[in-house]
Amino acid sequence: FFFGHVRIFLAAFEHQRKMGNYVGQHYMQLETAKTHLQLLYDMVDATFDECVDHKDKSPQLSTEQLNLIRDEVLRQRSFDNLLNYRINERQMIHVQELQQQMQAQT
Repeated sequence: FFFGHVRIFLAAFEHQRKMGNYVGQHYMQLETAKTHLQLLYDMVDATFDECVDHKDKSPQLSTEQLNLIRDEVLRQRSFDNLLNYRINERQMIHVQELQQQMQAQT
């Protein structure tokens, strides 16, 4: 009887550990993607700033091209905001799941 409870507890603990690893892996993948995106945004920002600064010196860049660059920066930033929201949402769900598991064990 006692060993049955120990086995159930160990199985639950192992399941929780695997779930923690699974969530942790996905969180790290999202963080890596976010870092790569941030590098891209910085490059686009720098390019945009440079284009604006040198517009008078670089007549080959039309206002339409500058607007396209600006629109892309804004689009990427909105995607970044969505990604941040999803990361935070996933963290909150994970915390709630852990709290529920802790309550279930007590």
